[in-house]
Amino acid sequence: MPDEKAREILGRYEFLKKQRDNWVDEWMDIRDYILPRTGMFEEAGDAPNDGAARYDFLVDSTATRAMRVLAAGMQGGLTSPARPWFRLSLYDDQLTEFRPVQEWLHTVEKILYGRFARSNFYNAIHKVYGDEAGYGTAVMFCEEDPEDMVRFVVLSPGEYCIAENQRSMVDTVHRIVWMTIKQMAEKFGKNNLPETVQQELRKESVDPYQYRKVLHAVEYRDIYDPMKKDKKNKPVRSVYIDYDLEEIIEEGGYNEWPAACPRWVISGSDTYGRSPGHDILADVKMLQEMQSDKLAALQKMVEPPLKSGGSLKSEVSHLAGGVTFMDNATQTSSLEPIYQINPDMQGMIIAIEDVRNQIREGLYNDLFLMLVNAPQTSMTATEVMERHEEKLLMLGPVIERQFYELLNPTIDRVFSILMREGKIPPPPQELIEEAKRQGDDKMDLKVEYISLLAQAQKIVATRAIDAVTTYALNVAQVNPAVLDKLDVDQAMDEYANATGAPPNIIVSDDMVRKTREVKAQQVAQAQQQQQMAQGAQTMKTISEVNMEEGSALNQLQNSLDSVPR
Repeated sequence: MPDEKAREILGRYEFLKKQRDNWVDEWMDIRDYILPRTGMFEEAGDAPNDGAARYDFLVDSTATRAMRVLAAGMQGGLTSPARPWFRLSLYDDQLTEFRPVQEWLHTVEKILYGRFARSNFYNAIHKVYGDEAGYGTAVMFCEEDPEDMVRFVVLSPGEYCIAENQRSMVDTVHRIVWMTIKQMAEKFGKNNLPETVQQELRKESVDPYQYRKVLHAVEYRDIYDPMKKDKKNKPVRSVYIDYDLEEIIEEGGYNEWPAACPRWVISGSDTYGRSPGHDILADVKMLQEMQSDKLAALQKMVEPPLKSGGSLKSEVSHLAGGVTFMDNATQTSSLEPIYQINPDMQGMIIAIEDVRNQIREGLYNDLFLMLVNAPQTSMTATEVMERHEEKLLMLGPVIERQFYELLNPTIDRVFSILMREGKIPPPPQELIEEAKRQGDDKMDLKVEYISLLAQAQKIVATRAIDAVTTYALNVAQVNPAVLDKLDVDQAMDEYANATGAPPNIIVSDDMVRKTREVKAQQVAQAQQQQQMAQGAQTMKTISEVNMEEGSALNQLQNSLDSVPR
């Protein structure tokens, strides 16, 4: 029987869905013209696992291929599985330089990288970038998994609704999940399913692979007891509801927010994001029209409309290969074109290519394929860097949004899961003591991104360091005192941080100070030994000097002895 809590949650879903409906028409256009293999829109009659063809609107697939380049470029530039893309540190720089802390952070990094590699993270994140670049919004859940610890689920555009909190961060996700009866029994247990579904399962003729519509609502709880460890007293509520029966199947929860909900760019108070897919949609539609016109012109050139003798049987046919019968035909036994067309095919091709290039530029293909499409002329490393930085200016705000809406929540979620499972080693005592001094039971970790795109933004700082140090060295040739103004140690730290160098190759300030003290002692000892050796040599030389009566040294000694004291 329907229950009030289920109806209350379903009511909130319907309200969120109504707000989302304003976006659906444009999303479906993006699906039809740019990303035909994505999206799940009940408004368009989509059904689970229907396998319907979705290429009816496409004559030219330039946008689809260009979107694929953008998604691959974002993954390779931000979260490449082939190279490190983040590192851990602390907000306290001095504590971060402490060797045991560095070793612990490095160990945790390796554990996180290993867990990402063993899960489906890199497959899922690729789809996230594609959905976000196409529709403007993407949602990825990080679920606890008994085998791989973590498992990522990317929601399909059109099947979810979201809402924000006062900080403009997504804190509510309601999504429709199409599950077979077999899947429901495996996930929730047969005895936990609604009685109607249980009766269906008991029938011998039941199809276990028939789909049912399930609402999954994820939102923060207003009231819960943190001292209790049961599912209903976790800060984030997770409720599964049979949509048609209006009955709760399962109510559980999460210890922390489980979903990353990145938006490409937000306009004003919008909840859903805007994207390059929105920007190029008009160009893509125009390209389809232009290609259709070009194909029609080619068809009429190959098979022009024809005329024949005889009485007029119908209206004039303008179709390629169409025949029109005319009374005044000069040759009754032959066919000839009604009219000849001479389209400017070269001009059409140039115009079409111009629109294609606009679409590729709108999807940042010129950035990610910069070196591939570069003129066949030699470029210096500086020229390549300058071109790269110029293009990255356009992606700067988007990259920053990926950090705090996509990657930060994902890393936090995975770290928390591994911590609860005992896979993270205990932190060093120095870290625990510092946390206590700050009046907290834990020390917040700082995530620094060192991917290609993240480093490309930071690399600008290295050029400033290069310029200052080069200028200082030039001036030092005239006035060496200028080097006293340059903190070389700090310059090394800043340069290493900007280039993403491994932290274990940079020696901490304490170690540098101790090393220099030891070197200074060694230099002092060496100088002292040298002075002692020189003194011994001098005494030896003096002892060997001729002190006989009448010698110059003897006379000098006698003169000194005669001086009154």
